[in-house]
Amino acid sequence: MTGSEDTTARLWKVPEPISGEPEKIKLWAQVITGMEIDEFGAVRLFDNAEWQNRRARLEKPGGHLVK
Repeated sequence: MTGSEDTTARLWKVPEPISGEPEKIKLWAQVITGMEIDEFGAVRLFDNAEWQNRRARLEKPGGHLVK
């Protein structure tokens, strides 16, 4: 639940856990957001070529996540 200064409250649905190998989950999150967190904790946006590269890796056989 979240609240706001205008006194509204919102109840959010909790997503189901994702199963799979940690590296595949990380790659999936990078593809759906178009960004990654580097080793220093900074957010780095992908250019189109990098996003396409990671998307292709995710779409290889066995690349998709299973719920």
